[in-house]
Amino acid sequence: MNNITEHIRNRRSVRTYDGRELDKNDIEKLTAFAQTIENPYKIPVDFKFMNAKEYGLNCPVVVGTNLYVGGKIKCTENASVAFGYSFEMLVLYAQSMGIGTVWLGGTMNRSAYEEAMELGEKEIKPLLAKAIDNAIAEGYVTFITGMAMGTDIWAAEIVLERKKTNKDLHLICALPHPNFESRRSLTEKMRFDKIIKKADLVKEINNHYFTGCYQVRNEWMVDRSNLVIVVFNGQKSGTKNMVDYAKRKGLNVVNVLK
Repeated sequence: MNNITEHIRNRRSVRTYDGRELDKNDIEKLTAFAQTIENPYKIPVDFKFMNAKEYGLNCPVVVGTNLYVGGKIKCTENASVAFGYSFEMLVLYAQSMGIGTVWLGGTMNRSAYEEAMELGEKEIKPLLAKAIDNAIAEGYVTFITGMAMGTDIWAAEIVLERKKTNKDLHLICALPHPNFESRRSLTEKMRFDKIIKKADLVKEINNHYFTGCYQVRNEWMVDRSNLVIVVFNGQKSGTKNMVDYAKRKGLNVVNVLK
């Protein structure tokens, strides 16, 4: 990309578009360029171009756009700076092509964006680890997990890893009902069993399954906690119910997605 200083001077943030879609060649050029971007910290950024209608994306402060680009980066030292550098390079390249752009921060449907970006264990687990490490630094030594697939399992694995070097830590597994893991894949059952065997306490909150047993389990955990760490995208869910309950109880809630 030539004349980068000129592109920096000329670029303007555009919030109103004419609705015309970029042609295939332009998208291919942007995609190809994104794959070549390097930043001073050598931390890769995974860019994804997303059609607004296909992924249900929208932003209340932007009008007429139909293409979004998002990025993922490993949560590590200097990741924010590396991401900003790489994204700015992509924005300036779009400017050099005569394409208007605008940076967005927190003004989209978050759950739709997360689904489109396919956020999973690789992206979420480092955020959980940071929140758990902060809690340990503040003096928390006992952690309770609900043992659901995903966040609960990842958090339990992080605590068990930290226990290897900190014998003061304890892990409690709160199961909503017997045979909670029965419908999981073999791999997930193995992860579940490994955690159960290493936990300091395993507690079945209810002696059978019934509608609402997960909320009972969630309230049991909150009632025995001073801090709640969640992965919450703002949508109606069991997590939202637990967050609302924790706030009514006056507990501090840490959402790793914020």
